[in-house]
Amino acid sequence: MYARQHRLGDSQPIVNTIHHGNTISTPLYVLKYTPSPLPVSQCAVIISKKQSKKAVHRNRAKRIFRHSIKKYLPYITPPQYLVFILKNNILHSTQEQITQQLETTLKQLSHP
Repeated sequence: MYARQHRLGDSQPIVNTIHHGNTISTPLYVLKYTPSPLPVSQCAVIISKKQSKKAVHRNRAKRIFRHSIKKYLPYITPPQYLVFILKNNILHSTQEQITQQLETTLKQLSHP
């Protein structure tokens, strides 16, 4: 779990980011992002029941993904609202694959 200041907990910023944000699509997830008025980036991770009916599998995927992104959140400049919508491939990916994909995506986000 990442620090409370990096969690995007309110539903309104999540909905606004999904509907009005820019998109980066990868084989493992879709990233929706918008600029944040706060001094730090905030993140939310979403996975639908369509990907797996079992909550155990969905929670594990979110846990692994959050662990992978934890070390990158303080370094994302400028601050962004980030909403990661996980795809089915994430359930069969390793921690290393997720981390590698995140690195390339976040570099693309920081240097458009």
